[in-house]
Amino acid sequence: MKLIREPNMWALILGLSVIVCTVLMCRAFSARYETARTVTVTGSGSRQMRSDWIVWTGEMTSFNATDKVKCTGQMAKNREAVARYLKEQGIETSSYEFSSIDVEEKEERQYNSEGDYIGTKFLGYEMTQYVTIQTNEIDRVKFISRDITSLLSDGVDISSRTPSFYLKNLGDLKLSLIDDATENAKTRAKKLIKGFAKLSDIAKIDIGVFQITGLYSGEDYSYGGSYNTTSEWKEVSVTVHATYGIK
Repeated sequence: MKLIREPNMWALILGLSVIVCTVLMCRAFSARYETARTVTVTGSGSRQMRSDWIVWTGEMTSFNATDKVKCTGQMAKNREAVARYLKEQGIETSSYEFSSIDVEEKEERQYNSEGDYIGTKFLGYEMTQYVTIQTNEIDRVKFISRDITSLLSDGVDISSRTPSFYLKNLGDLKLSLIDDATENAKTRAKKLIKGFAKLSDIAKIDIGVFQITGLYSGEDYSYGGSYNTTSEWKEVSVTVHATYGIK
């Protein structure tokens, strides 16, 4: 009886082993199959819009060859003339400010007839002060940036810098664009699997960096994101990489 039972036991053990291995292999295959039943797409969202905030800076200078006090007095006259001009253009005093005054003693290097350096010559005092406007009055400040040099005829030594343009409520805009890009990704995924399967829940999503470029400027996107401040009209865009389950 012992010789009969022992082979049966080993046969039973072998049979159970085969069954267990089969079950494990089926589960592994099923898990791999389920993992593979996904679709990954890229969605995009963009808006074309006008900037709603402008920053402009003008640079005033005064110079006097001998008298620092007179140089300071001239700068005060420049400041008064600029303030008067801005008031005439409808700019509120709360929208602009004057910087502190930078003073520089101008010197010139001196050389003898043989080209050897022999020291410096004092030329005079030069003072610099900036006026900066920050406002939503885009068109008004654009005009000022072009016209303010007309004060040169009144003896005001002033130069104009190029205005910078910004979007103030950028945080809300970014959230809205993420929604647009996600919805675009979902639409693309549905079209991609149409007729083959149905879209399930989203499994993973990665949000790219925001690109703010000048409208129709042809600017290249930056790896870390870009923010154009030289163009009044901008295009703001973002992409998302989304993975959806399918069934």
